[in-house]
Amino acid sequence: MKKFSVIFFALILALFCISCGSTTSSGDDEDETDTVDSGSETGDTTPGGDTDTSDTTPGGDTDTSDTTPGGDTDTDTDTGSEEPAETGVITKIQKGEIAENTEVTTECVVTAILYAQDTETHENTAIKGVYVSELIKKAQPYSGIYVFIKSTAALDEYEIGDKLEVSGKYTEYYESSQIEAAEIKKLGKADVPEPAEIEDTTKIATPFEENEASAENCKWEPTANHGADAEAYESVLVKVEDVTVTNANICHGAFEVTGDLAVDKTLYYYKGKRSEGKEFESIQGILIYSYDAFRLAPRAQEDFVEGDNADTGDTGPTPPDGGDTGSAEIETTTIKAIQSGTKAKKDLVKIENAIVISPVLSKNFDDGTTGYTFYVSDGNKGDYSGLYIYQVTAEAAPAKGDKVTIEGQVDFYGNQWEVKNAKNAGSITKTGTGTVPAALEKAYTALSDADKGSLIEINELTVKSVEKPEGKDYTKITFEEKVKNKNKNGEEEEKELIAENFGNVTFQTYQAGDVLYVKGIYDSIFGSNGFYILNANDIEKRIY
Repeated sequence: MKKFSVIFFALILALFCISCGSTTSSGDDEDETDTVDSGSETGDTTPGGDTDTSDTTPGGDTDTSDTTPGGDTDTDTDTGSEEPAETGVITKIQKGEIAENTEVTTECVVTAILYAQDTETHENTAIKGVYVSELIKKAQPYSGIYVFIKSTAALDEYEIGDKLEVSGKYTEYYESSQIEAAEIKKLGKADVPEPAEIEDTTKIATPFEENEASAENCKWEPTANHGADAEAYESVLVKVEDVTVTNANICHGAFEVTGDLAVDKTLYYYKGKRSEGKEFESIQGILIYSYDAFRLAPRAQEDFVEGDNADTGDTGPTPPDGGDTGSAEIETTTIKAIQSGTKAKKDLVKIENAIVISPVLSKNFDDGTTGYTFYVSDGNKGDYSGLYIYQVTAEAAPAKGDKVTIEGQVDFYGNQWEVKNAKNAGSITKTGTGTVPAALEKAYTALSDADKGSLIEINELTVKSVEKPEGKDYTKITFEEKVKNKNKNGEEEEKELIAENFGNVTFQTYQAGDVLYVKGIYDSIFGSNGFYILNANDIEKRIY
């Protein structure tokens, strides 16, 4: 986090530089090194948060060929210093003894890797940055920092245990310290420091509190009550022992353990059970600062040592697509809980007595199978009451107006929450019939994420353009009006407002300037926000 002592130090440093004629400093008392500022824009350099540009899954499955904590070592391994890290460049940065935007050079060892991921497969595609430590035997306060790699690096470029010489500019990005690497030299291997053992987890934790009115699509929000030692251990490899899960889901794939400590998925997604009361002998990882909270970010499965009450038997049903799960147990939940973002990607869920509110469309999926997609509602209007159901087998497909119970897997794709892969026998069960709720009338300026998946009507929208892509079976109408919503990072952005036909609906001929009445299911549609039109008479030209 930003160190306010830097301001005073910067003034002293400036006076010193004027007197000695030096224009750059490595931040090391013993060896000044001229370095070059690349001048590149930094882009998104956040060490934490979601590492995927179209998907709210920060972390996901980050297994690679070698993510074992400690990495490889060889006969030339640097075993680290027994001395305190007080004179190291990293330590000076984290203590506020080096001014922000100073060029620095430091020798260090990689303790963790942050990956970029494919937006669809969530497979690791490149290295965005690395966490590094001073060359010491055991991690100490202020001894770690994040190194941002501006152009990313190949997956096999770095691994835990690499000894590096990093040159670049020290910056603060959203109050998280980092070095923007201009040059990285590999010097061989070094022992990763033993993790710092934290006896009182409250001292490095940021407590979360419940806020039902949250605008971030998550009822759990971080407080400002950071632990007394949290900043000192920012980006440091730490270890906590004898902890118990106290909150199984504080949103976005994270859970909470003893002492209000959030366990995050930025570097690795934990695949085991996380139900309240589960015990861990220990959890270790990097203490990151991301989205206003300090969080423990384990790097691999080996960073979790489960306690005596760990369930080593059946961990629940296999995910419908054979992939990894956020929660390996099927949990009965609500449409609102999923649509408002309180469930994690890959959680297995059951939704009871949902009403099918759209036609059921046939789809040919990438795996060669044919299935169905449709929308369901909990019977209410707006207020996170609707949801998209994707990739259902033909045998299980319901009809509009059916009341159904659905078992499937939570996903977030294209800024849209959904339940997918409801393929298994019994995953869609008809329980009766229901009444499709009437459309909720709104002004376009009042549209929000809470309306996604719901039937909405707008009285006046002005046509900007109409297109029917060649080879496609849909028509797209783009309107002059635009809407604002929050992206996966919680940042507000402006989106085009569009309308498309859902299924075999045929639009009349419209042109730019026409003012239309529109009724349809509001959702994210291929990078825009808009309406899926269910019937031909749900879109018509206004005559004045």
